[in-house]
Amino acid sequence: GTIVFCMALGGVIPMLAEHIQRSRAERAEQARKLAAEAGTTPVAAPAGESDASRTSGSAGASSSEAEASSKTTESNGSNDKKGLMAMLDNLVLVLSITLMYSTPLVFGALGGVISERSGVTNIGIEGMMNVGAFAGVAGSYVSGNPWIGLLCAGLAGGLVALLHAVASVTFNADQTISGVAINLLAPGIALFACRRMFDGAAMSSVVNTLPKLIDTSGFGDSPLSSLNLDVTVLLGLIAAVVMWFVLYRTKWGLRVRSVGEHPEASETLGISVYRTRYICVI
Repeated sequence: GTIVFCMALGGVIPMLAEHIQRSRAERAEQARKLAAEAGTTPVAAPAGESDASRTSGSAGASSSEAEASSKTTESNGSNDKKGLMAMLDNLVLVLSITLMYSTPLVFGALGGVISERSGVTNIGIEGMMNVGAFAGVAGSYVSGNPWIGLLCAGLAGGLVALLHAVASVTFNADQTISGVAINLLAPGIALFACRRMFDGAAMSSVVNTLPKLIDTSGFGDSPLSSLNLDVTVLLGLIAAVVMWFVLYRTKWGLRVRSVGEHPEASETLGISVYRTRYICVI
């Protein structure tokens, strides 16, 4: 949540500063135009002209100044409204992109949390996500169903996590080295498989994607039309709440935390430390 907030804030602050600077520049330019019009409108009357003619000319000049001032005020209001709408549109766009690109990190972080709670440090999440990304695209490409692709992505990531569990839990290898090895090996495997499957291309062909969370076609030109969110955003939020509930409000979550903090005491209570850690890492 802190990462998402900082990313959103980092995108909003420059936009606000740019909007304020642009508004000040527009106001200054309009003020200069108004001053120039006001300075050139009055015309000096000839020496022999009557007082009535001078009064009429002065009234005409005042009327022109009032009309110019009214037009300038209307223009200022229109520009302010357009600037505000543009700022809101950019704000919604930044928020949408932030949520969309942070969702995979949320799923990876949840896997890291449950693995860490069981006593296994997992820094190989990036490699698991690389293999899962390829498997997701491949599953969607072959089956034509993005939900099958999502399932394939989870299964592929779990298989790579199984390697980490075997090295760290069964063979008691250094968990950090195992994670680094996965981060070095998995991207190469994903890239090699992608080139073999898509005729040497480092990127996949266009595949079917998951449905959007909100249909923005009915919003027209409003700022909400930039709200482009996949259904995985909602799934990520639900998964975070479910993970919290499981870890801190269920008997199994208590066992996971006891295995991570006091594995010997958990063994004496009949809890299988190896099995619990395998489940959590995968």
